Amino acid sequence: MRKLALIGDSHGNYQALKAVLEDAHNQNVDDYVVLGDITNRGPEPLECVEALQQVKPLTWIIGNHEAVYRSLIDHQFTGFEDNPKAIMAIITSAYDREKLGKEKFDWLSQLPLNQEVKVEGITFNIFHSTPTKCRGGFSYPTNEQANFDELMSQTDADVGIYGHTHRSILRMTNDGRYIFNPGSVGMPVSDRLEISGKASYGILTIDHRSVLSWDQRNVPYDLEKELQIAHEREIPYYDLYEELLRTGKFTFNQAKVAAENQKCDYLTQALSNVEKIEW
Repeated sequence: MRKLALIGDSHGNYQALKAVLEDAHNQNVDDYVVLGDITNRGPEPLECVEALQQVKPLTWIIGNHEAVYRSLIDHQFTGFEDNPKAIMAIITSAYDREKLGKEKFDWLSQLPLNQEVKVEGITFNIFHSTPTKCRGGFSYPTNEQANFDELMSQTDADVGIYGHTHRSILRMTNDGRYIFNPGSVGMPVSDRLEISGKASYGILTIDHRSVLSWDQRNVPYDLEKELQIAHEREIPYYDLYEELLRTGKFTFNQAKVAAENQKCDYLTQALSNVEKIEW
């Protein structure tokens, strides 16, 4: 029998990730599966990466925010002046580059898009959003059944595991395969339930080709300390970060990001980053 901790989307929120890792240890977890977007938007990307490296994850795949790092390294950002979210991606990635250092920034940008691993005779297909893309809304939890069948259509794996949506779900394909999403450690969202100040992850207990249990866990963490650190480190888009963490409602939409870009003149800063910073 083995317990797998499914951890994704900590987004630089180390206070939340620290609480999750402590809880997983107390639950006698055997292995860790990392689902991407461990960095970006929160104040402590380095602390998050190093904490997860210490537990020696079974697998670690790239998220859409870490994929932005590769786009910057390869100088692929052009014509982004009218794209608020692209401007934000450049700004927040520049912050991360400063905190992570070149070696870890490069390493995160080269993580695999998906991985398959076998534990207790069960083959897991692990990805961030879909097996072929680490971004987009294809795997949003309320999408049609056909989308979830498609997620597993190119593999013989028994179970799919992913993150990205910041919402925890359990789905099943038409041919009887489980798909798990543990939600977000650092920025969980809920349209109805209280999720502020809690970090979401999951524990999957398996044994001899059997899924014994799925434990969706929402662990309290020190929200005020997280916001204090974010304020002291002067993270970009702090107001949107604070609002999301306090309300549990998604704030990084086009309209709000565009307003922040204009207020803080982030376009000028983004242009400078792309042109002058040696990635």
